[in-house]
Amino acid sequence: MSYRYPSSGRGIHSVDLAIDRGRFVVVTGRIVSGKTTLLRILAGVLPPIEGSVHVAKGTQIGYLQQEAVRAFADHENTVYEEMLTAFAGLRAQEERLRQMEAQMASEEVSEEEKEKPTS
Repeated sequence: MSYRYPSSGRGIHSVDLAIDRGRFVVVTGRIVSGKTTLLRILAGVLPPIEGSVHVAKGTQIGYLQQEAVRAFADHENTVYEEMLTAFAGLRAQEERLRQMEAQMASEEVSEEEKEKPTS
């Protein structure tokens, strides 16, 4: 895949990349080497001018802009709080499990609650 910024002509050219499921990837490189451009393309923020990006079904890609002023212009969250929004569903399930734990510990679980699905 390739991308070139119209204003500067800089970008990335002929990148061929495959990341196996379950892998943790770190992108490093010199300043202005294209790291952010690559990540923006992978996250779908920028369209490649050549090539394409294929993401496996069920894969979630999270992207948090490095430019905090733009990333949080309309938000009151801290960076950490904003990052946690990506896990809102998981955190709700966690809270529900905590409530169920507390009920089971107090042995005050109704028959209806025992049969209720956890998700």
